[in-house]
Amino acid sequence: MTTPLAACFDLDGTLFDHVGAAREGAAAFLERQGAESTEAALSSWFAAEEEQFERWRLGEVSFPEQRRQRLRTVLPPLGCVVPADDAGVDAMFADYLRSYRAAWRVLDPPGYEAS
Repeated sequence: MTTPLAACFDLDGTLFDHVGAAREGAAAFLERQGAESTEAALSSWFAAEEEQFERWRLGEVSFPEQRRQRLRTVLPPLGCVVPADDAGVDAMFADYLRSYRAAWRVLDPPGYEAS
């Protein structure tokens, strides 16, 4: 028998709450940028995420560029300044990622009941 070299897991809603973490992370990030994290602002954030991720998936933009376009789409209408250079936008997106990762929470297994 061969020893497995790796194991793969689907993390999107299986092992941790991606949607909750993305929402919490986006809200914290927007607040740090000086914008209110209203339902409208968060809806705009996730609409841009979906649109730009699809553009990457179709090969229209690179992975880093789809992240940049998300910020360039969402932030200016909220009154936030987005750096003109890619490195500045990348650093800004890294700030969002820190908030997103800080919000990661493990999901309880199906059928689990805390005692």
